[in-house]
Amino acid sequence: MRIDAAWNGFVRQTSTLLTLLHGKNCPPVAFEIRSDEGRWCTVHCPDLEDETTDVTSAKAEEAPLLTRSQLGLERLASWFPLARKLSPIPHLVANSTDDTDRSVESLLLELSTAAEGLYRRLYPDARRLSPEQVTEVARKVQSLDVDQQAKDILCSAIKIYLWGPSLSNRLKQLAEDVDGVIPDVVGNSKKWNNAIQKARNGFAHHLEKGVITNDEAYAYYTLRQSLRWLLTCRILIELGVPHTDLAKAFSRYERYQRFLRNASRDAPDIYMSE
Repeated sequence: MRIDAAWNGFVRQTSTLLTLLHGKNCPPVAFEIRSDEGRWCTVHCPDLEDETTDVTSAKAEEAPLLTRSQLGLERLASWFPLARKLSPIPHLVANSTDDTDRSVESLLLELSTAAEGLYRRLYPDARRLSPEQVTEVARKVQSLDVDQQAKDILCSAIKIYLWGPSLSNRLKQLAEDVDGVIPDVVGNSKKWNNAIQKARNGFAHHLEKGVITNDEAYAYYTLRQSLRWLLTCRILIELGVPHTDLAKAFSRYERYQRFLRNASRDAPDIYMSE
């Protein structure tokens, strides 16, 4: 195996998994390979980062969502083919950790797109119209008494994307997927779904104008965090972590519980306190 193949197939994927579990960047700090002669050799490359962890800091002791032993050796081994199947989505989620300095708008747009991508990977055959229905609709469109250019545009749309689930459908399904683990992650599901769609479309199509207010920024930050937790949970479910184990892990994970406490304050319309 070439060094670059080992890096991309194992080292980078392990870094992504640890970042998801710890909620903070876990970059590779050392890399060794074993030669044909059985000798371990240190690899030097630009992507390795110096170990800067302050072992005296209380943050170094902050418990992860799941430890490697709780995850289990089988699921750890299963992570590598799953990460390849879902790539680059796990990396996008891992890059949205709390210590990032990127704008909340950029992260929210990126994570909403990642949610669409995750849905497509998990449900590749999902569609609202069958191929036969698409063919029939396209045929009937051609018989309409409208301009030919309009008919061509409508036919193209129905053949390319109108047959597929909408963003709303995809978000709803992902929220339902994690409902048995973290049912409170989206608050009021209908309002959350609408807020994600509005923000995503506004940023993607440059519909939002002017400088956002503090209240809007806090609400966007909450939506961005909700997507991060939802996607992390759904990826771990796909990895095979039992719902009961995940539910216990999230219930005692301080970073997630902090999100819930702040959400009712920063996005009260969606996360109203009982």
